[in-house]
Amino acid sequence: MQKIINFLNANPWLNLLFLILAIASIFVSVILYLRSRKEKILVYTSRGFNLIHNSVVRIPGLSVRYENANIDTLTLTKVAFWNKGRGTINNADIAPTDRLSISPQEEVRILNAGIAYQSLTANNFSLEKSRHGIIVNFDYIDFHQGVIIDVYHTGQNSGSILFGGTVKGGHALHSGEIPEDYLFDKTFEPIIKKFKKIDSIIPRLLLFIIILPIIFIPAVILMPIDKVYGIMNRLPSEFDLGTKVLKSKDKNG
Repeated sequence: MQKIINFLNANPWLNLLFLILAIASIFVSVILYLRSRKEKILVYTSRGFNLIHNSVVRIPGLSVRYENANIDTLTLTKVAFWNKGRGTINNADIAPTDRLSISPQEEVRILNAGIAYQSLTANNFSLEKSRHGIIVNFDYIDFHQGVIIDVYHTGQNSGSILFGGTVKGGHALHSGEIPEDYLFDKTFEPIIKKFKKIDSIIPRLLLFIIILPIIFIPAVILMPIDKVYGIMNRLPSEFDLGTKVLKSKDKNG
């Protein structure tokens, strides 16, 4: 421990760097908190489970039918909608021309859909069939409140289903999952793309040597900020479709 202290004392520039990193992380945390304090941010995540593949129904004597029609493919897509911001979203806040919805791609048919989980009974989520798919209605959604819906359809995966919705004065519906190193990758994306386009090892190595000193300090500063951003925007556990099995349809009942 004493060696580490002596090393830090002998390197004032390193101490300054650590101080800058700490201040930058705090600053970004405050900015992100203030931005999300009253915003209405409607987001989603989805995961598909292919239950029946078209090769299965080729078995002689086996057929799968739904409402007197043969089904070659059956997929369950679980989709979660929730409010990522701290401003309450009321049903009237959803734009009438772009309502919160679930719709199939062309040649895909939604067979059935049901609410598997909702944060509170008072949210009063309900599903309404429309010509293009399903409309999701509710009374209100507070911070980190939402719903999980099971959608059975004839597509191959969750990509066969589209999700829509726009909050007035807010943003269009977008994915609530934040990839690891999101800010880092977004900041250095042009450099990373250019680096990947170089096939030859020697030019790639030369480019790496040239740009490393230029991006080193910004990268070191950005890494802890990226971690703070990821923590503040982490997926709520009840809407993590990849790891959590929900046994209750409602926390209150």
